[in-house]
Amino acid sequence: MKKMRRYPENQKARRALILKDGEQLGFFPSASQTIPSAAGQAHYVGRYHQNGAVEKTLGAVYTPPRVAAALTRWAVRSAADRILDPACGEGVFLAAARTRLADLGARKPCCVGVDIDPKAAEAAGAICEDFFVWFRAAPKFDVIVGNPPFVRSHLFAEKSRAIAFAEMVRLGIKPSRLMSTWSPFLALCSHLLTEEGRLAFVIPEELLHVGYAEDLRRLLLERFRKVIVCLPSQGVFPKVQQAVVMLMCDNTAKGPAGLLTIDYADLEAGDFDAVSSALPWSWNSKWTHLFLAPKERHLLDEWWPRLGWSPFSDYGRVEVGVVTGDNDFFILNQKPTSVVFASRGMPCRASKSATHFSFARRVKCPA
Repeated sequence: MKKMRRYPENQKARRALILKDGEQLGFFPSASQTIPSAAGQAHYVGRYHQNGAVEKTLGAVYTPPRVAAALTRWAVRSAADRILDPACGEGVFLAAARTRLADLGARKPCCVGVDIDPKAAEAAGAICEDFFVWFRAAPKFDVIVGNPPFVRSHLFAEKSRAIAFAEMVRLGIKPSRLMSTWSPFLALCSHLLTEEGRLAFVIPEELLHVGYAEDLRRLLLERFRKVIVCLPSQGVFPKVQQAVVMLMCDNTAKGPAGLLTIDYADLEAGDFDAVSSALPWSWNSKWTHLFLAPKERHLLDEWWPRLGWSPFSDYGRVEVGVVTGDNDFFILNQKPTSVVFASRGMPCRASKSATHFSFARRVKCPA
């Protein structure tokens, strides 16, 4: 068994050690670990800045340290809190949690990380295991923070999917093969918390509107007294194609209950009481109303009963069409795109390198 490192009892020494941990992981990079950006700012060259096949398969999405710090400040409230990051990656949330615990005076911080990627687990000092396997014997935690992987359903490893779905069924949640990996992560982690525990995740925006997350939305409102959603400000998640939200859940009796929203500026500033009520609409199972400003939601709440509109389901239904996922065919690079527009033709076949095209002539239909 690997010997655990003893943290110094002196608070100043503890914080210095934690800052050293952050430098090792790249959160406070040294000059040799950085590259200059166009704006002159230094960026750490890490696994999550890459856009390769491995990162896509693992669902790795880089979390800026400022976001991890803001969420951890909200979630961690006691030096005795036991903290879990179920998909820790390089450890940005673990570093933020250790810093927060040091600021609270923790002598023996309890921060547990789990990651399926051996390199990431080793870098973060975490447990290297499939979270869904590890979950079966996992203890309860006071705080769970992190950024669960966003692996699409067609890339979700079948072995992990089977274990995750079995656990969801055991907990009374109906799984769907359309689910990305973040869904079972969120569902299972909500059951790993103590009764008064807090959860703070970076989650795909899909949580608010996809059909397969309807049970998850219901579960969150039943499990927690407060469910707070924060839509990030522009530029908070640079170079991330997946739209995300920050989700915070807890059972504290203080303050308003139900579905709430908070501005990112208030979250980052530590003004955690600056929340606005955003109760779900009775006529819509989705949380798409959260995309509206509080004043807009209030106005619609006031006028909706007077409009007398019928739901779209009274007229018909909408179904998803054929989805192939063949990005090599449907996504064009810059050169073939210019060829398409220049020739005024329509691409009907493309090679994997997207350099050879055949075109179909436009045929004018008779009037």
